[in-house]
Amino acid sequence: MPACKDLNPWRATERPTVFNTAASQHPNLPEGWTDIRVNDETLNANFVKIAINVVRRAGSDENVLSQMLQQWFGDDAGKPGTRHQVTLQAERDEWSLRPVGANAVGAVPYHRYRRADIAPLYGLPYSERFWGQGFVRQGQHIFLFVTLDKKDHVEAFQYKGHFLSPAEFEWQSQNRPTQEGRDGQTIRNHNEQGVTIQLFIRAKAKTPDGRGESFLYCGPVNFVSWTGEKPITVVWSLAKPLPEPLWGEFGLASEVDKSQ
Repeated sequence: MPACKDLNPWRATERPTVFNTAASQHPNLPEGWTDIRVNDETLNANFVKIAINVVRRAGSDENVLSQMLQQWFGDDAGKPGTRHQVTLQAERDEWSLRPVGANAVGAVPYHRYRRADIAPLYGLPYSERFWGQGFVRQGQHIFLFVTLDKKDHVEAFQYKGHFLSPAEFEWQSQNRPTQEGRDGQTIRNHNEQGVTIQLFIRAKAKTPDGRGESFLYCGPVNFVSWTGEKPITVVWSLAKPLPEPLWGEFGLASEVDKSQ
């Protein structure tokens, strides 16, 4: 499917616009109002000649394009001298818009993301095979993807993961890592090595209609303690405790995991 990788936030006023600098190379781009996926949300974007100038949520007239770009790239999104880029790509029956490049600022705590949307937020390449794992190491980041209710998982992949409290999460590695191995030492000494551990969780693997459920970003976590070998069971502390409404949702799912 076609993908346009030369879309740039550009600011002529106080509001940045997504400007297509290579429109002639991408004749199959949408025209007019088109639904696009941004993070885990379907928005309606207005494609006008060589730009996207308005992005709205369903049932709203508010233009959230500026807010979206500044979430990805910070307050200087589209300012002169910057080189922020986004990717517009056709995936199955919908268009998806994502940030790319080293200027991206990372995931936003308590926002929900699909795996494919996370890598570009950190300026990292994405491949389904690599990012489909529960433990993903890329550069100076380790991404933990945890499904709390694992009753739909085969037994070999039912690694434990649950909240002990709003501020602590217990996570279990796959069956290969040891405490003295490379991954084990990075887990234990991640701060000294300059590695950030990013925690993404979801209650269930699938939505009611059978699609893959998105992940909630819980922010960076820090090592507290560990036990065991092959697998290792680790207690992480959250930089910020899980807000009460989310604790109500994911705390209950954690109780399901403990009972299995």
